[in-house]
Amino acid sequence: MSICRQVVYALSLLALLLTGCSAGLPAQETALPAARSEPATPQPPTAAFAPTASPTDEPTPTPAPSMTPTDTAEPTFTLTPTEDPNLVKPGIYDTGGCSQIGLLYQIKVDLCVVNVEITEDNMAIVAVSWTLVNNPPSVSVTKLPDTGNNNMIFRETTGYVLPLVGVTGGAAERIKLYLGQPVYGTFIYGPIHPDVVSYEYKDADNGTLVSNIELKKILYTRSKLPLKWYPFTLEYRSDKWTAGKAEQGGATLSYNRIPQCIITEWEPSEPKGAYKSTLEIVSITYKIYGWFEKDFSIREYQAVSGLDQLGGDVIPFFHLDIPLALKEECLNEASMVFSKLAPAPAQAP
Repeated sequence: MSICRQVVYALSLLALLLTGCSAGLPAQETALPAARSEPATPQPPTAAFAPTASPTDEPTPTPAPSMTPTDTAEPTFTLTPTEDPNLVKPGIYDTGGCSQIGLLYQIKVDLCVVNVEITEDNMAIVAVSWTLVNNPPSVSVTKLPDTGNNNMIFRETTGYVLPLVGVTGGAAERIKLYLGQPVYGTFIYGPIHPDVVSYEYKDADNGTLVSNIELKKILYTRSKLPLKWYPFTLEYRSDKWTAGKAEQGGATLSYNRIPQCIITEWEPSEPKGAYKSTLEIVSITYKIYGWFEKDFSIREYQAVSGLDQLGGDVIPFFHLDIPLALKEECLNEASMVFSKLAPAPAQAP
């Protein structure tokens, strides 16, 4: 009886599994240690606004009824903050750029920076992809989790390394790679220095560098739609949805690719449709009701838990118009919006 021999070649990013058979050999596993991350060179952040001065009118001095001369009043200045066009603003930036990872057995994996999102609190969300472009038939390639992997480096071209805060999607998972099929994940870094626009992305485990990452061209932004009847907002992508207002005054979002796919804020009331299910969308729990019409269906969403402000008399209520022919895309995109329900900012007194 033959015994199959398995050799595992592990880099912190990619694990290569080579299988073959030979008689009488026990299973073996070998691993290479991960490289250490580069030291960070701290750089102080700069101000987000540059003040400009504008003088007020100079007052005319009043003559004094004495021989003592009076001082001439000095002009006063008002500081007016103006937004610096050279600072990096919140939004999703078109970065583009790839580098190829070369491994044993002529295995090649393309590492690409798809885009970089800058949040309102100056965190950088780097979306990357891994695509297997060449490997022998007898070898399988598995991407290992990068949770806490400080060898995945996002740095300014000055050399300053941004702290890694977290990973999501494919970056946090152990995933087998298949030829030509990209795997997507995100790395969260920051905060950034808003006056720096040029970056590099380095996979120190595999010695690969994606350079010339420029935060200059915004693809789209994330906007927040305030609701009329509830102290909440819905966050949406400006390239995918168009905000509006319904006849009864509630906020609406129309999906640009499917104009009949519409989210409508509904005034507080009881659902009209039959109960369908209770669904957790990311961290927010919705009760779903609905009914069918000829070519479309209506789903009613009540947000019941998942945020401290939900509950009691505060139950945000939405209608979703769903064209049956394009049901899946409409539901998927609307679910992403419903997952971004958030308390509205407090009003200034």
